[in-house]
Amino acid sequence: MYEHLHGRVISKTPASLVIETAGVGWFVETSIRTAGRFRVGEDVRVFVHHRQNEDSQRLFGFADEDERDLFRRLLRISGVGPSHALNLLSALDPAAFWAIVREGSEKRLSASKGIGPKIAQRVLTELKDEAGRRTPRRSNEAGGESATTPSGLEGDAIGALIVLGYSESAAVKAVLAAIRKLGSESSVDVVVREALKSS
Repeated sequence: MYEHLHGRVISKTPASLVIETAGVGWFVETSIRTAGRFRVGEDVRVFVHHRQNEDSQRLFGFADEDERDLFRRLLRISGVGPSHALNLLSALDPAAFWAIVREGSEKRLSASKGIGPKIAQRVLTELKDEAGRRTPRRSNEAGGESATTPSGLEGDAIGALIVLGYSESAAVKAVLAAIRKLGSESSVDVVVREALKSS
């Protein structure tokens, strides 16, 4: 029904945005990764997914189509709801997620908040074959910085640590220390592992 929103960020939390477009403020639930890529006052384009049931409507927003595609794919797995999917997307960008599925690492999936071993195993079982065929699109169309830039790298890694239970200040400290050691060209996954090891 809805493809994307193009407007100004009016307010945000670690996992949501309010985007004003044509005088209407839209409350959009997001992953920590997506929310971290945008600033209040910035003009953005956010890809959306609308979900409606008998007593509620929810709008989910994504920084790029890869993230939205993965969210929709996760929702088709029995027992995986929007909160589970957003927790996984907060901890892992799509490329890292599909790499973990190819590796079959239940432990790394279940490290995400709210993802127990049963759900992790179900995700691995259902997506293992598909993971081998996936080639993520690397797009910056949503108006945010690429995840491979230093600021994008920091935001994604900090968001991942917050999902794993770190306070924001502790996550920032650990990630900055890891990036200083590893360099800004490292992947989010490598920085998070180093931050977990060192903190």
